Amino acid sequence: MTPTDAIDAVTKPHSVIRNLMGSKDASDVDAREALITEHFRELFKEPSEREKIPSFTVSDPLTLPPGTLVRYRCMIQDPGLGQEIYLKWAPLKSAEAASTWVFNKYSDRPLQKEAERGEISPVWEIDYAAAGIVYDEKQLCYGVPLPGENKWVKAHDRNWTGPEREREMLEPTSQPAGDDEAGGRRPAKQINIPSKMTTAAQNTPAAIVKIYDSDRCPKVAEAIEVVGVFEWTQFGEEGHAMQLPSIHAIYYDSIDIKDLCPPSPDVGVSSSLDFETIRTELIRRLSDTLGGDEVAAEIILLSMVATVNRVHNMPIGKFHVNLCNVKTDPAAESTPVSPSAPTPVLRPFYALLANCLPLSLYLPLALDFLNGVAFAPRSNADHLAAGLLQVTQSTYWLVDETAMRNGQLRDAGILNIRALNQVLTELKLEYEFPFQRLEFETEVKVLVVSEGKSFLPSDCMVPLSAPAAERLSHDGPSTLTNPEEGPGSADPMDWEIIRHYLKTCLAIDYAIDPEMAKKIQTDYVEERKQTMTNKEPTINQLDLSYRLTLAKLVAISKGIKELTDEIWSYTCNLDNVRKERVAEFEAARVKA
Repeated sequence: MTPTDAIDAVTKPHSVIRNLMGSKDASDVDAREALITEHFRELFKEPSEREKIPSFTVSDPLTLPPGTLVRYRCMIQDPGLGQEIYLKWAPLKSAEAASTWVFNKYSDRPLQKEAERGEISPVWEIDYAAAGIVYDEKQLCYGVPLPGENKWVKAHDRNWTGPEREREMLEPTSQPAGDDEAGGRRPAKQINIPSKMTTAAQNTPAAIVKIYDSDRCPKVAEAIEVVGVFEWTQFGEEGHAMQLPSIHAIYYDSIDIKDLCPPSPDVGVSSSLDFETIRTELIRRLSDTLGGDEVAAEIILLSMVATVNRVHNMPIGKFHVNLCNVKTDPAAESTPVSPSAPTPVLRPFYALLANCLPLSLYLPLALDFLNGVAFAPRSNADHLAAGLLQVTQSTYWLVDETAMRNGQLRDAGILNIRALNQVLTELKLEYEFPFQRLEFETEVKVLVVSEGKSFLPSDCMVPLSAPAAERLSHDGPSTLTNPEEGPGSADPMDWEIIRHYLKTCLAIDYAIDPEMAKKIQTDYVEERKQTMTNKEPTINQLDLSYRLTLAKLVAISKGIKELTDEIWSYTCNLDNVRKERVAEFEAARVKA
């Protein structure tokens, strides 16, 4: 591949595509069409080449030249914007020459308009009566930036600003931003449809993603990266139409959360010593923001590396945590909270989560917020309006119950709590479409912070220790490490190493040896006998399932691929400490 190939593909993708298709008749159009995706994938298969494609994710759409190649990392908020029929393969005729064929995929611009721009000779016109003319269909989806995508992820999403592209953009054939194809002022453009955005950040770019593969269309809430041609599209009914950014997908790929982490840093995590060192350091940092409670910090770390499998439509391995005994600062109770402004006590802790995880969101259960914002997606006129809980896989939610004050929970708030309950128990979210309600799986992780035991269901409850709770509420967050400032003299480990550690944990292929499983079952039966109370055992199958999940998380957090006696013993001891703390916490609450 020569540099010119990449430059042409980015700046003049339609010309590259038409050169690949040629001007022959439609006899082998399908075979030639398949070469387009292969060609662009091959051009940009290396990360260094892919970075030459401007990123729509971090760009201002008004500065991007229409008709150029972009890449867009997004979540499909609404896959059902409808279909469009377009003229894909058209014969052109001329009084002066033999007829020729032109390929018109990946664009909304009519061929006549391209003739005016000089891309096709003006003497040609479409021969609608000719045999072999091909129409096709494209599916319209609405893509939004990944909800909760943290700043460090965007920092790795660089635009190509090389001298070759700058020269190409300054050539006389390019149009200044703000001018239409004829040289006049463009109509006012809108970056997005606010009701379809899943977060409060309405100024981040959304786009209509046009999918040309009828056999494969992204699902609702799926995270994808699209490589395609950028244009502006008229959307809406006549008289109320708006110009929105659109991306004609040449190809797209699903995104896994691990794809959002940067390449491995120089210091790897290839040995168990590295895992243990990084694990200990991350627990210390979490503990610093939680008043010094290492037990709570370790359990939260386990929730960060949790993964879910579905067996007979049941989520196995979910690990939602309730961190309770978190007291708010009475002086800050009147401070407004929002998804972008955590309570002062939790601010350093959430900043640390945002520094570690690619996708994280703060959800305050303040009454005015609960009563005024829709958590579940719902039908709105002819499209799907966003819900706050509509996020992509592996998003980490910090749900703040301490933000709730006295007041009345209205109908909208009750529906929101019901939606949140469904997410916590079933990992599903109900979508309200125009004529039906449908449930979709949602693979998220949830940490609920509360003062008493949360009214929301959880898989693991861990009270903050009394000294840590007092230190956190009385000393205030100003005396604690602020993760937003990054590692200082007391933090020798780079954040990228911690992110790579978490990414590696998520990829570990964990298993339980049959002999170990047999031993655990035997120990479980024996423990049931020893803990009989009034002829009823105090532990059951759910307790065993919970401990097996906990043991898996302990193992992978230590970089170990299978359950061992040492891991099982460590897990049981950790859980016994937690259970003793829960008993003490509940006893103290009864006395109070």
